[in-house]
Amino acid sequence: MSDTSLYLIAKQEAKASRRFRRLMAGATVSGVEFTVDDSWVGACVVSFLIEGVRRHDVLPSVDEAWLVAGLLSSPTAGVSEIRVLPAAGVDGSYRSAVEWGRSNKELLGELLNWWAL
Repeated sequence: MSDTSLYLIAKQEAKASRRFRRLMAGATVSGVEFTVDDSWVGACVVSFLIEGVRRHDVLPSVDEAWLVAGLLSSPTAGVSEIRVLPAAGVDGSYRSAVEWGRSNKELLGELLNWWAL
């Protein structure tokens, strides 16, 4: 493989997703504060308050963090103060959106039912 082809592969891997481009274009999720800018390509923290307890869940990408934050913004979730932050130096549990859904099955079921309306 030549140096040029490695550059092209790296450039292709770093291409922003459609959801990320919408977020950077100003798209928002009601009740969610995003502090991630278009220069961030790493993991993100979804921080939220549920039943008086502050949670910090680390997700591997902006897309997955946006998905989880969007689900949490449902009025049935009982969640407030939802924030998406770059995952630099924040303690929390690291998992994908799928793993997050598995560990919160009851909440996820309620959220998906609400969003299906």
